[in-house]
Amino acid sequence: MAAPLAQVVLSSDGLVGLVNRQAEVLFGVSSRDVGRPFRDLELSYRPLELRRHIEQAQAERRTVRISDVGYTQGSELLSLEVQIGPLVGAGSTLLGVSIAFHDRTEFQRLTDELSQANRQLETPYEELQSTNEELGTTNEELQSTNDELQTINDELQERTSELNHANDFLASILASLRAGVVVLGPDLHVQAWNSTARELWGLRPEEAVGEHF
Repeated sequence: MAAPLAQVVLSSDGLVGLVNRQAEVLFGVSSRDVGRPFRDLELSYRPLELRRHIEQAQAERRTVRISDVGYTQGSELLSLEVQIGPLVGAGSTLLGVSIAFHDRTEFQRLTDELSQANRQLETPYEELQSTNEELGTTNEELQSTNDELQTINDELQERTSELNHANDFLASILASLRAGVVVLGPDLHVQAWNSTARELWGLRPEEAVGEHF
């Protein structure tokens, strides 16, 4: 029997019917074991107890799979998947069972390496996620600050408008007075200078306002 996996075939009465080369290399069974009761072989209980799984496959007439079976061969630990399939003839007559051992060591190694790589990526991803959350918080704070600045700016514009209105009102009052009117601040700097004062002293308001009296 040439096959890419180790395989042993049993008859319906539990005798070894066929053994392939891969089974010989992997488990040490050989063609000399053909015709022997399977229960007498070490393979029947190592790397796992097979007899109860064989009984289940025969009773239920379906393939039984056992994954992640560890088996030490020399210094190497193998990961096997065992498939026990009933051999059924005409009229559902049970002819025996086929036991196949799939070596999944390399697949398991690659799976472990992938899992390790994923774990190594988790930390940078979590850090990036944390940074994004911090940036989101900072953006919210900046938005809040911008909103506050906008409110202050709106209030300042409103106050400036009110002040300009007051200045215009004061200027209109001063302009209506026939007397020369000069308004001085506490430091004696000119704050207002009406048109009559201009006629009296020959200085325009823009030349007098802000100057020391």
